[in-house]
Amino acid sequence: MEYAFYTAIKQKNANIFSAPAPTVAFLGDSVTQGCFQLYQTGETTLETDYDYTNCCASHLRAMIAEIYPKVQINLINAGISGDNAPGGSARLERDVLAYHPSLIVVCYGLNDCGHGMDGIPAYRNALRRIFLLIKNAGIQAIFMTPNMMCTY
Repeated sequence: MEYAFYTAIKQKNANIFSAPAPTVAFLGDSVTQGCFQLYQTGETTLETDYDYTNCCASHLRAMIAEIYPKVQINLINAGISGDNAPGGSARLERDVLAYHPSLIVVCYGLNDCGHGMDGIPAYRNALRRIFLLIKNAGIQAIFMTPNMMCTY
């Protein structure tokens, strides 16, 4: 089975005039957005360090450019610092599905784990809704598990 996103890339690479550029969307939290560290700005305040060049979406674009240099992909980075799966579920249609991507990468869990065991049902239900909506839209999805949480 060949995936729609890969098929679109191969078609575009074979003839750049043949089809629109494929679109991939990332839905997630701060790591998806490109926020990898916090720094203290005051006794009780923190600020986020944004590094969009090192987020997964940018790395995917660079990898595709290495393999298929003629193909420019459309990239939607719908990561929001502090977001969780219920938040992503609520904004999926507006921030992602409205753009009709060929592929959606979903990355939640890092902020969700802060709710402990009591938060598992909300996390599970939100992911279920996200993937059901994606499936009903006929879009392929990847669930990317979160990175290790810093406990410092």
